[in-house]
Amino acid sequence: MNKNSQTRLLKLSEIKIDPRLYPRMHSDFVTKAKYIHAMKSGAVFPPIIVAQMDDGRKLLIDGKHRIEATEGCKETHIQATIEFGLSEEDVFKEAVIANAKHGKPFTTQEIVQITVTMQSLDMSLNEISEIIRIPVDKIEAFVAKRIIRITETGQNIAIKKPLHKVFGGLGISQEKGVTPQQMKLNGRNQIATVDMLNSLFENSWIEDSETLRGKLKKLHANVENHLTSKGWKFNKTTDGKTERIKP
Repeated sequence: MNKNSQTRLLKLSEIKIDPRLYPRMHSDFVTKAKYIHAMKSGAVFPPIIVAQMDDGRKLLIDGKHRIEATEGCKETHIQATIEFGLSEEDVFKEAVIANAKHGKPFTTQEIVQITVTMQSLDMSLNEISEIIRIPVDKIEAFVAKRIIRITETGQNIAIKKPLHKVFGGLGISQEKGVTPQQMKLNGRNQIATVDMLNSLFENSWIEDSETLRGKLKKLHANVENHLTSKGWKFNKTTDGKTERIKP
């Protein structure tokens, strides 16, 4: 343990995730489900890392999936290593470094957003290069090819290359009609999302809750309606199960 840190139990409600200072753009629900299963089986995870800011905030540096899994296990506290004396720039740099050491590699979108955030924190290109492992003279071109500015907010959003080609080909530099959520769920991401959803079912990692049951019922109806619109037909069998017949 560093002399400027301590490890103890923290209330989950005390821990804040500042989207400006945390490098992961979204959660991996399969990872969350795996962690919940492991925790319920008695696995012990390393403490999350939190920064105690001078204004009283406790900002997450590392451990988002562990927090979500702990919440999924209906727990209210988690072991945390609390670091003191860090600036917001320090928090972001440590979060990037910690998340780069384990878990899934950063996506291209996340790398671009990390770079944009580092630039907004007035970090030098040399510092950025050392962390994201891209040569200094390549950083600006790397970001420029994968960024579009959303007009309403003026926010730089990292987008996937195929979408950038579409916008660029239309001469669009400021796009009002596309949301960050739509940008994230195209092409391979749709396949990956369906694959992750299948994994949850195949491994029996779906939590049993009234809210989730309602959402699964809606999902079932949406899937059935979508496949029917594409030419699939569904019949109910005598035991109440759904039988799918392709024309």
